[in-house]
Amino acid sequence: MRGRTVRLALVATALALAACQPGADYTAAGIATAAERPEPIDPFVGFWQGTSAPQGAVLRDATVIVEREPGQAFTLTWKNFSSADDGAGLVLRERTLDFVPSGRPGLWRAEDSGDPVTGFAAWASIDGDTLTVDVVAVNEAGGLERQTYQRTVSGDEMMLLFTRVRDGAEDREIQGRLFRLDED
Repeated sequence: MRGRTVRLALVATALALAACQPGADYTAAGIATAAERPEPIDPFVGFWQGTSAPQGAVLRDATVIVEREPGQAFTLTWKNFSSADDGAGLVLRERTLDFVPSGRPGLWRAEDSGDPVTGFAAWASIDGDTLTVDVVAVNEAGGLERQTYQRTVSGDEMMLLFTRVRDGAEDREIQGRLFRLDED
């Protein structure tokens, strides 16, 4: 039985190597080339705009931009505008993170993150139709803050669920609904 398993493994290896030869017809063999293969980030790529609201409070205008970069990397920018607490104009919150593959399937790390004591640590993961970004930092009092952004896409609609946890207790939840805008 062991000899048969070894022979089958050798045949499978030989077939795989033959398919990888220069000039091989990958599409005829049912194998997509790297350029044809969709990336996990593809459903999220685009310019998204809509509104979000923290626990039923005043609506915020929200924008999300997801750009695919070479080598399975991507850039994520998110912005929101809301009224200032004192009623004196608008407040803009904006963050851009560049994510690169971590070496683990479905997991990316933010390039400019790392030390949550002097800055923040951030990573992204994709599970099906949901892109999740986690950002952790240590606040001035030495406590932990974790922000989680779950962006779930269905066609040209994106649902946002943001939660912020401080020192183990959830202190904010924001839900939003955004729509993909045409690039024209």
